[in-house]
Amino acid sequence: MKPIRLHIDKKSLRILQLGLPFVLAALIYTVYYLLGAESGSYYIIMNIGKQLLEHAMMSLTLLVGGALLFDYAIKRNGKDNS
Repeated sequence: MKPIRLHIDKKSLRILQLGLPFVLAALIYTVYYLLGAESGSYYIIMNIGKQLLEHAMMSLTLLVGGALLFDYAIKRNGKDNS
């Protein structure tokens, strides 16, 4: 079986390289928030944690989707320099 190779444009990879550290920082903050929260108001902690995780995942989806859309636009116009 032949392995699948992705040919992603260098500009699209640069978008991912610039955006992924911010998404990872948001995920790390979410983990530290949930681990460092005092146990007393479980509902409030989980509600805020859910919102933090949702925003991080939304940012990741928009980042990857935007990079793929940018890659598609570059390849469709025939300006693929990679």
